Amino acid sequence: MAIPRLDLTVRNLQRYRQILNTFLRYGFAHLIERMDLSRVLGSRIRRKSSQPLDDLGFAVRVRMAFEELGPTFVKIGQMISTQAVGLPDDLLLELSRLQDEAGRVDPAVIRRFVSGGARIA
Repeated sequence: MAIPRLDLTVRNLQRYRQILNTFLRYGFAHLIERMDLSRVLGSRIRRKSSQPLDDLGFAVRVRMAFEELGPTFVKIGQMISTQAVGLPDDLLLELSRLQDEAGRVDPAVIRRFVSGGARIA
């Protein structure tokens, strides 16, 4: 049995926390609780009232979270928007905004990431 590399495990845990904290900020604490992921955060989930976000709909908050989480989540959102069947129209419409309105990433950064020499935030 292979022993997992500690540096990769720590980096993965940090990314998982970043993802969960981002979804918490966008008002998805109920999903994290339902999936029993609070142990990854290392503490109990505190529901915060995000007043400016309360006025935004579910679909807008999903798109904003995907944008904040970076190119991988933007690509996931793009794929969902073009190939998902049975999802609400407002979610598909909002995710389709990631097709044209997503921020650009420098190709040199992508090449370093693919070769294993960098991280894309």
